[in-house]
Amino acid sequence: MLSKRFLILLIIISSAGNSVSTCHAQSAYDAFLMAERWYDEKNYSQAILEAKRALFFDDLISLPGYMLLSDCYVQMELYDDAINYLSLAAELELNDSLKNELLFRKINLYLRNKEPAYALIELQKVNDIRSAYFEKKRNFYSALAYYQINDFKLSATYTNLLVRSSGEYDSCYVSTLFRKARRNYSRSSVYPAVLSAVVPGAGQLSEGYFGEAANSFLLNALLGCITYITFKQVHALDAILTMYPFVRRYYLSGIFKAGELSNEKKERRKIELYNELLDFIDHQINN
Repeated sequence: MLSKRFLILLIIISSAGNSVSTCHAQSAYDAFLMAERWYDEKNYSQAILEAKRALFFDDLISLPGYMLLSDCYVQMELYDDAINYLSLAAELELNDSLKNELLFRKINLYLRNKEPAYALIELQKVNDIRSAYFEKKRNFYSALAYYQINDFKLSATYTNLLVRSSGEYDSCYVSTLFRKARRNYSRSSVYPAVLSAVVPGAGQLSEGYFGEAANSFLLNALLGCITYITFKQVHALDAILTMYPFVRRYYLSGIFKAGELSNEKKERRKIELYNELLDFIDHQINN
């Protein structure tokens, strides 16, 4: 009699356990569907909450769950979080081709996040599949990553490998583009600073900032006049003590400002050439 009661109890417990598991699976599935719905409605914060709830209830949806979370964070431009979830998804993916696609997504995000060194590390992890498609992607991201770290020689090499099969391939254009990039990178911000030290505003003028140049020159000219008058009519020590804070504020800051403006122009030019490279590759591949 006791053994029968024990068996009945085991059956009840087992049935309850199966029921709870089924309930959790259904709950996880519903949460995931809700997360996708919130994503489609561009409510990414709510989609993240529902996706995490789905992952808590059921490990079977880990791969699509991690992918959805990554997509949400990409839309929110939180690239570090997106990369973390892509890494988790890549660990679960068994198919080499799909794993490569996840790695390329990570590489894309590293480049968006201005982290080309990490992009190059991930490129080394791409499985060596004999595929023209993957080879083109590898060359594309290598060209961009090496450009971002200012290795224009390797960037040009990978760009040529990528587009040389195009019917409109122009090697002279590629050479010219990277020559401009090298010339821009080699420009020194010391020269404008030295010019501004000799003639206030000259450094800004050499970089094409005419308003900044005029402002610096006029302020320092006024400062010089006041210093000269104080020196002549009062005393040299009074002139030095009175005008020192203004010299530091206008003259020295003008020198440093010339260097900063030069660096800003250099970085802006680098981005312009980077975008030109992207446009060139896009045109070659899609035409």
